[in-house]
Amino acid sequence: MDKQKVAYFLRDSKLIRGILFPIMSFDLWYKKKNFYKTKDAAKIRKYQNLHKGERCFIIGNGPSLTAEDLTKIKDEISFGTNRIYYMFDKTPWRPTYYMCSDNDILFNDIDTIKELKLPVKFLNIKAKKYGRKPENHICYFYLYGPFKINKNKDVQLGVSEDVSKYFSKTRTVTCSCIEMAIYMGFKEIYLLGVDHSYAITQYADGHIEKNANVTNYFKGMNASQSIAIHPIDMATKSYQVCRDYADKHGIHIYNATRGGKLEVFERRNFDKLFEKK
Repeated sequence: MDKQKVAYFLRDSKLIRGILFPIMSFDLWYKKKNFYKTKDAAKIRKYQNLHKGERCFIIGNGPSLTAEDLTKIKDEISFGTNRIYYMFDKTPWRPTYYMCSDNDILFNDIDTIKELKLPVKFLNIKAKKYGRKPENHICYFYLYGPFKINKNKDVQLGVSEDVSKYFSKTRTVTCSCIEMAIYMGFKEIYLLGVDHSYAITQYADGHIEKNANVTNYFKGMNASQSIAIHPIDMATKSYQVCRDYADKHGIHIYNATRGGKLEVFERRNFDKLFEKK
Protein backbone atom coordinates (compact mmCIF):
# COMPACT_ATOMS: atom_id res chain seq x y z
CA MET A 1 0.00 0.00 0.00
CA ASP A 2 1.21 3.52 -0.81
CA LYS A 3 2.70 4.95 2.40
CA GLN A 4 1.76 8.49 1.43
CA LYS A 5 -1.89 7.53 0.91
CA VAL A 6 -1.91 5.86 4.32
CA ALA A 7 -0.40 9.00 5.86
CA TYR A 8 -3.07 11.18 4.21
CA PHE A 9 -5.82 8.86 5.48
CA LEU A 10 -4.51 8.94 9.04
CA ARG A 11 -4.03 12.71 8.91
CA ASP A 12 -7.56 13.38 7.62
CA SER A 13 -9.56 10.75 9.54
CA LYS A 14 -12.18 12.42 11.79
CA LEU A 15 -12.10 9.41 14.12
CA ILE A 16 -8.36 9.59 14.66
CA ARG A 17 -8.39 13.38 14.89
CA GLY A 18 -11.18 13.17 17.47
CA ILE A 19 -9.15 10.76 19.61
CA LEU A 20 -6.09 13.02 19.36
CA PHE A 21 -7.99 16.28 19.85
CA PRO A 22 -7.08 17.00 23.52
CA ILE A 23 -3.44 16.00 23.05
CA MET A 24 -2.96 17.97 19.84
CA SER A 25 -4.77 21.05 21.17
CA PHE A 26 -2.52 21.20 24.22
CA ASP A 27 0.60 20.54 22.15
CA LEU A 28 -0.21 23.38 19.73
CA TRP A 29 -0.99 25.80 22.56
CA TYR A 30 2.20 24.91 24.44
CA LYS A 31 4.43 25.31 21.38
CA LYS A 32 2.80 28.62 20.50
CA LYS A 33 3.34 29.90 24.05
CA ASN A 34 7.03 29.03 24.04
CA PHE A 35 8.21 29.60 20.47
CA TYR A 36 8.80 33.32 21.10
CA LYS A 37 11.60 32.42 23.55
CA THR A 38 13.58 30.37 21.03
CA LYS A 39 16.65 31.27 18.96
CA ASP A 40 14.53 30.72 15.84
CA ALA A 41 12.13 33.45 16.94
CA ALA A 42 15.05 35.78 17.66
CA LYS A 43 16.24 35.29 14.06
CA ILE A 44 12.81 36.25 12.73
CA ARG A 45 12.68 39.39 14.88
CA LYS A 46 15.68 40.77 12.97
CA TYR A 47 13.39 41.27 9.96
CA GLN A 48 10.73 43.37 11.68
CA ASN A 49 10.20 46.60 9.68
CA LEU A 50 13.38 45.92 7.69
CA HIS A 51 11.63 47.08 4.49
CA LYS A 52 9.34 49.72 5.92
CA GLY A 53 7.39 51.53 3.21
CA GLU A 54 8.87 49.51 0.32
CA ARG A 55 7.25 47.25 -2.29
CA CYS A 56 7.76 43.55 -2.91
CA PHE A 57 6.59 40.72 -5.15
CA ILE A 58 5.22 37.39 -3.91
CA ILE A 59 5.55 34.67 -6.50
CA GLY A 60 3.00 31.91 -6.91
CA ASN A 61 3.84 28.81 -8.91
CA GLY A 62 0.81 28.86 -11.20
CA PRO A 63 0.86 28.04 -14.93
CA SER A 64 0.82 31.74 -15.88
CA LEU A 65 4.27 32.27 -14.35
CA THR A 66 7.05 32.70 -16.90
CA ALA A 67 10.81 32.99 -16.70
CA GLU A 68 10.60 36.25 -18.65
CA ASP A 69 8.39 37.87 -16.01
CA LEU A 70 10.68 36.70 -13.23
CA THR A 71 13.66 38.21 -15.03
CA LYS A 72 11.85 41.55 -15.04
CA ILE A 73 11.80 41.58 -11.25
CA LYS A 74 15.35 40.34 -10.67
CA ASP A 75 16.24 43.67 -9.03
CA GLU A 76 13.07 43.80 -6.93
CA ILE A 77 12.57 42.37 -3.44
CA SER A 78 10.64 39.14 -3.85
CA PHE A 79 9.41 36.00 -2.12
CA GLY A 80 9.58 32.57 -3.76
CA THR A 81 7.94 29.44 -2.39
CA ASN A 82 7.86 25.66 -2.44
CA ARG A 83 9.27 24.23 -5.71
CA ILE A 84 10.01 27.55 -7.41
CA TYR A 85 13.58 26.27 -7.86
CA TYR A 86 12.40 24.35 -10.94
CA MET A 87 12.41 27.76 -12.63
CA PHE A 88 15.99 28.65 -11.67
CA ASP A 89 17.63 27.21 -14.79
CA LYS A 90 15.49 29.49 -16.98
CA THR A 91 16.11 32.90 -15.40
CA PRO A 92 18.79 34.88 -13.52
CA TRP A 93 16.09 35.89 -11.00
CA ARG A 94 16.36 34.51 -7.50
CA PRO A 95 14.00 35.28 -4.64
CA THR A 96 15.26 37.57 -1.91
CA TYR A 97 13.35 35.39 0.53
CA TYR A 98 12.34 31.76 0.13
CA MET A 99 9.52 30.18 2.14
CA CYS A 100 8.18 26.64 2.45
CA SER A 101 5.50 25.53 4.91
CA ASP A 102 4.22 22.38 3.19
CA ASN A 103 5.22 19.35 5.22
CA ASP A 104 5.10 17.00 2.22
CA ILE A 105 7.45 19.19 0.16
CA LEU A 106 9.82 19.57 3.10
CA PHE A 107 9.83 15.81 3.64
CA ASN A 108 10.48 14.94 0.00
CA ASP A 109 12.71 17.86 -1.05
CA ILE A 110 14.56 18.89 2.11
CA ASP A 111 17.97 18.01 0.63
CA THR A 112 17.30 20.14 -2.44
CA ILE A 113 15.98 23.03 -0.35
CA LYS A 114 18.98 22.82 1.98
CA GLU A 115 21.38 23.20 -0.95
CA LEU A 116 19.66 26.23 -2.51
CA LYS A 117 22.06 29.15 -2.72
CA LEU A 118 19.67 31.79 -1.44
CA PRO A 119 20.16 34.62 1.08
CA VAL A 120 17.37 33.59 3.47
CA LYS A 121 15.09 30.57 3.72
CA PHE A 122 12.04 30.56 5.98
CA LEU A 123 11.00 26.98 6.72
CA ASN A 124 8.21 25.42 8.74
CA ILE A 125 9.78 24.28 12.00
CA LYS A 126 8.57 20.75 11.23
CA ALA A 127 11.55 20.52 8.85
CA LYS A 128 13.78 20.12 11.90
CA LYS A 129 12.47 16.63 12.54
CA TYR A 130 14.13 15.40 9.37
CA GLY A 131 17.48 15.64 11.11
CA ARG A 132 18.82 18.72 9.36
CA LYS A 133 21.33 20.80 11.28
CA PRO A 134 20.45 24.48 11.73
CA GLU A 135 22.15 26.93 9.39
CA ASN A 136 22.62 30.69 9.59
CA HIS A 137 20.56 31.37 6.46
CA ILE A 138 17.58 29.25 7.58
CA CYS A 139 14.88 30.75 9.79
CA TYR A 140 12.43 28.24 11.20
CA PHE A 141 8.93 29.52 11.90
CA TYR A 142 5.91 28.18 13.76
CA LEU A 143 2.47 27.82 12.16
CA TYR A 144 -0.44 27.99 14.57
CA GLY A 145 -4.15 27.38 14.25
CA PRO A 146 -6.63 25.61 16.59
CA PHE A 147 -6.77 21.86 16.00
CA LYS A 148 -9.96 20.84 14.19
CA ILE A 149 -11.53 17.40 14.15
CA ASN A 150 -12.88 18.14 10.67
CA LYS A 151 -9.77 19.09 8.71
CA ASN A 152 -11.92 20.76 6.04
CA LYS A 153 -12.89 23.42 8.61
CA ASP A 154 -9.26 24.20 9.39
CA VAL A 155 -9.31 27.76 8.03
CA GLN A 156 -7.18 30.84 8.60
CA LEU A 157 -8.70 32.91 11.39
CA GLY A 158 -6.63 36.07 11.20
CA VAL A 159 -3.27 37.67 10.45
CA SER A 160 -0.48 37.29 12.98
CA GLU A 161 0.87 40.70 13.92
CA ASP A 162 4.06 39.18 15.31
CA VAL A 163 5.32 36.27 13.24
CA SER A 164 8.19 35.73 15.67
CA LYS A 165 5.47 34.32 17.93
CA TYR A 166 3.61 32.39 15.24
CA PHE A 167 2.38 32.47 11.66
CA SER A 168 -1.33 31.95 11.12
CA LYS A 169 -2.19 28.50 9.87
CA THR A 170 -3.42 28.97 6.34
CA ARG A 171 -4.45 27.10 3.21
CA THR A 172 -1.73 28.63 1.03
CA VAL A 173 1.90 29.55 1.57
CA THR A 174 1.20 32.77 -0.35
CA CYS A 175 -0.66 34.05 2.71
CA SER A 176 2.29 33.15 4.94
CA CYS A 177 4.46 35.27 2.64
CA ILE A 178 1.94 38.10 2.97
CA GLU A 179 2.18 37.88 6.76
CA MET A 180 5.98 37.99 6.55
CA ALA A 181 5.86 40.95 4.15
CA ILE A 182 3.55 42.85 6.50
CA TYR A 183 5.89 42.12 9.43
CA MET A 184 8.81 43.43 7.36
CA GLY A 185 6.98 46.70 6.81
CA PHE A 186 6.14 46.49 3.10
CA LYS A 187 3.31 48.81 2.08
CA GLU A 188 2.86 47.57 -1.51
CA ILE A 189 2.64 43.83 -2.13
CA TYR A 190 2.22 42.42 -5.64
CA LEU A 191 1.18 38.84 -6.34
CA LEU A 192 2.48 37.20 -9.51
CA GLY A 193 1.70 33.70 -10.79
CA VAL A 194 -1.11 33.19 -8.28
CA ASP A 195 -3.61 31.61 -10.69
CA HIS A 196 -5.91 30.19 -8.01
CA SER A 197 -7.16 27.43 -10.30
CA TYR A 198 -6.36 23.72 -10.14
CA ALA A 199 -6.95 20.48 -12.00
CA ILE A 200 -8.80 18.96 -9.04
CA THR A 201 -10.73 21.30 -6.77
CA GLN A 202 -12.76 20.67 -3.64
CA TYR A 203 -15.44 23.17 -2.65
CA ALA A 204 -16.78 24.02 0.81
CA ASP A 205 -19.86 21.81 0.32
CA GLY A 206 -17.56 18.83 -0.24
CA HIS A 207 -18.06 18.25 -3.95
CA ILE A 208 -14.97 17.76 -6.08
CA GLU A 209 -14.53 19.15 -9.57
CA LYS A 210 -11.97 17.91 -12.10
CA ASN A 211 -10.75 19.87 -15.10
CA ALA A 212 -8.38 18.09 -17.44
CA ASN A 213 -7.64 21.36 -19.26
CA VAL A 214 -6.10 22.99 -16.18
CA THR A 215 -2.51 22.53 -15.06
CA ASN A 216 -1.54 23.26 -11.49
CA TYR A 217 1.93 24.68 -11.93
CA PHE A 218 4.24 26.51 -14.33
CA LYS A 219 5.78 24.73 -17.29
CA GLY A 220 8.72 22.61 -16.24
CA MET A 221 7.36 21.28 -12.98
CA ASN A 222 6.59 17.58 -13.06
CA ALA A 223 2.83 16.94 -12.99
CA SER A 224 3.33 14.17 -10.43
CA GLN A 225 4.46 16.83 -7.97
CA SER A 226 1.11 18.61 -8.08
CA ILE A 227 -1.15 18.58 -5.06
CA ALA A 228 -3.98 16.06 -5.48
CA ILE A 229 -6.98 18.13 -4.34
CA HIS A 230 -7.03 21.85 -3.62
CA PRO A 231 -9.60 23.28 -1.15
CA ILE A 232 -10.37 26.35 -3.22
CA ASP A 233 -12.97 27.96 -0.94
CA MET A 234 -10.70 27.65 2.09
CA ALA A 235 -7.83 29.26 0.18
CA THR A 236 -10.10 32.08 -0.96
CA LYS A 237 -11.07 32.71 2.67
CA SER A 238 -7.38 32.92 3.59
CA TYR A 239 -6.81 35.55 0.92
CA GLN A 240 -9.84 37.50 2.12
CA VAL A 241 -8.54 37.48 5.69
CA CYS A 242 -5.28 39.01 4.44
CA ARG A 243 -7.13 41.55 2.32
CA ASP A 244 -9.31 42.66 5.24
CA TYR A 245 -6.29 43.12 7.50
CA ALA A 246 -4.34 45.02 4.84
CA ASP A 247 -7.24 47.39 4.15
CA LYS A 248 -7.50 48.26 7.84
CA HIS A 249 -3.79 48.98 8.15
CA GLY A 250 -3.04 50.99 5.02
CA ILE A 251 -1.28 48.15 3.21
CA HIS A 252 -1.95 47.63 -0.49
CA ILE A 253 -2.02 44.10 -1.89
CA TYR A 254 -2.42 43.87 -5.67
CA ASN A 255 -2.81 40.90 -7.97
CA ALA A 256 -0.43 41.31 -10.93
CA THR A 257 -0.96 37.73 -12.14
CA ARG A 258 -1.57 37.34 -15.87
CA GLY A 259 -5.11 35.99 -15.83
CA GLY A 260 -6.06 33.40 -13.25
CA LYS A 261 -9.13 33.36 -11.02
CA LEU A 262 -8.07 35.23 -7.89
CA GLU A 263 -10.30 38.29 -7.60
CA VAL A 264 -9.97 39.01 -3.88
CA PHE A 265 -7.32 41.66 -4.53
CA GLU A 266 -7.38 44.63 -6.86
CA ARG A 267 -5.80 43.85 -10.21
CA ARG A 268 -2.68 45.55 -11.58
CA ASN A 269 -1.16 45.19 -15.05
CA PHE A 270 2.25 43.60 -14.48
CA ASP A 271 3.93 45.26 -17.47
CA LYS A 272 2.80 48.75 -16.46
CA LEU A 273 4.54 48.40 -13.12
CA PHE A 274 7.84 48.95 -14.90
CA GLU A 275 6.90 51.83 -17.16
CA LYS A 276 8.85 55.01 -16.52
CA LYS A 277 6.66 57.80 -15.23
